[in-house]
Amino acid sequence: MSAPVIHFQLRAADADRLARFYERVLGWSVRPATMGLRGASVEGPYRWVEPHPGGIAGGIVQDDHLAGAMVVVAVDDIGTTADRAVSLGARTSGPAEDLWLTMPGEVERFAYAEIVDPEGNRVGLVHR
Repeated sequence: MSAPVIHFQLRAADADRLARFYERVLGWSVRPATMGLRGASVEGPYRWVEPHPGGIAGGIVQDDHLAGAMVVVAVDDIGTTADRAVSLGARTSGPAEDLWLTMPGEVERFAYAEIVDPEGNRVGLVHR
């Protein structure tokens, strides 16, 4: 089954500054959120980019080490997809993790993993 792109993510050393940039340049509606790892005390700022008609939602994540854009795709089985990617030359960020995203009035939980393709592009995998 095909894996649709369902989300994009931009990584930035200053998520607030980059959110303001895209609000001004592209007219994006960005609201504050928090991303965390279930079962751990790891959490950090996340900026949720509201989807426009005909578009997909996105996010801007605070990351001091990795800049760049990433797409997130929905798959039926994260482990199988990651294993297939590795067999074809990719690498993974490790096993799938249970993450949560908190925005005012909402909490979403999901399994998530990343692969890095043979050219170095990062692709997020979420369970469909």
